[in-house]
Amino acid sequence: MTGVQASVSVARDRVAYLRLWADHVVTNWDVYAGDHHGCDGFVDLRSEVVAARDAVRGLATTIERRLDDSGWVGTVGDRTREWNQAASHVSDAQAAVAEPALRAIGSWRRGASPRYRAAAPPQRTALSTVHEACLDMKRGCTSLETAGEAHFESVSTLATTLTQHLTYQFHTSPGFLSTGPGSQYSLLTPPPVMGPESPVQESEVTGTQCVLGTLHVSATEVESRFVTPRETAETALTTADDTLRTAVTNAFSEPAPRRPGPQLDGDYGRITIAQRFGTWPVPGTVA
Repeated sequence: MTGVQASVSVARDRVAYLRLWADHVVTNWDVYAGDHHGCDGFVDLRSEVVAARDAVRGLATTIERRLDDSGWVGTVGDRTREWNQAASHVSDAQAAVAEPALRAIGSWRRGASPRYRAAAPPQRTALSTVHEACLDMKRGCTSLETAGEAHFESVSTLATTLTQHLTYQFHTSPGFLSTGPGSQYSLLTPPPVMGPESPVQESEVTGTQCVLGTLHVSATEVESRFVTPRETAETALTTADDTLRTAVTNAFSEPAPRRPGPQLDGDYGRITIAQRFGTWPVPGTVA
């Protein structure tokens, strides 16, 4: 399994967890609310939980689409080998028109010999340009394949980080989101379950209200546990997309040469591989 395949596989597992979380989190809130709706300090946050669920589900769909499109990385890798083979063929052609290989250059003195000799240098120039272009494309494909692997590693990482924050269970405090020193978070709120288990919260109704002063789940807690991690993941995904987009530009271009004279801020830019070669020479044409 290649690096990108491993990253995609992990990310798919995490997306499956996100969907499992989305399938159960509202139901678990309903169980919690049923147990505590009559308690002092209880706030009905079902709409906030539903919104968080929908947002996570939407992000999971977005990540899945990225993963479904990951095959281009392998395709670009294949093109690296093809451009390398093309460069090898052009190199053979260069050897065929090298001065020592063209015995007629020195021995032919009649008829079209002047035009024959005059056509040889432009052919060598053209082949040299093509050879350099093939190597540039090879390097560009290699660079883009590397960028693609890094991109899907980033996607896998952001999906993993998000799943590490999302929990199914709702509890009175201390427990639900009390993660500071001395808290009981680890005892009352288990870490995310990554397997196929159905983490349905069981009712804990006792028929009596919570004692005065018990802290129930708050909007701030829902924000910090569900909303903020999802927004962070979305930002990370945008950053990964921007990084990949820049890598594509850089893979098949290079910094534009500085022009003479003073330079303005940002007056650098990039030129594509094709732009760098300008007007390509035509084999067999005398310059």
